Amino acid sequence: MVFDIKNGVMMNLKSNQFSCKETEDCNAHLKHFLDVCNTINPTGVSKSDKRLKLFGYSLTGKARDWLDALPSGSIETWDQLKREFLDRYFPTAKYLARKKEISSFKQQEGEVLYDAWERSKLLLKRCLGHKLSEMDIMQAFTTGLKPDTRMLLDASARGTMKIKIADELRALIDNMSLNEY
Repeated sequence: MVFDIKNGVMMNLKSNQFSCKETEDCNAHLKHFLDVCNTINPTGVSKSDKRLKLFGYSLTGKARDWLDALPSGSIETWDQLKREFLDRYFPTAKYLARKKEISSFKQQEGEVLYDAWERSKLLLKRCLGHKLSEMDIMQAFTTGLKPDTRMLLDASARGTMKIKIADELRALIDNMSLNEY
């Protein structure tokens, strides 16, 4: 697989390199990497091959050392490389802890609906593949709200949020949080 990598793409990859520091989010890194990859479409090159070729440029330090240490020929597809990367930098314990954060969401003292909603969405982004249904997510969020915030949402739902389906509930929360913002 041979194709030219434009300077802009290379700069974009190198501007957001993952180095496996504790403060870095491997899921956010993957999202950024895929966004960059989607800006180019070299003729005759599959998405998998394109991602395989570019991924190394998005890593630095210990993360790049990890990639370079993988046995030659052991990775043939992007899905394999992505799985290896997530297994290494987003292990099961971290996945379960983040999934628990989503399921046990609590609105913080003094936190308005808008900020709680944004924090909840950030938790979801940090745990790709959480496998929670949209309704489970909405129930965890609304259950974790302070009583006064929940009452406002119930009133806006014309009685109770419990009768809303997930899409309706999401739209209601989106609208109310934007109005509050």
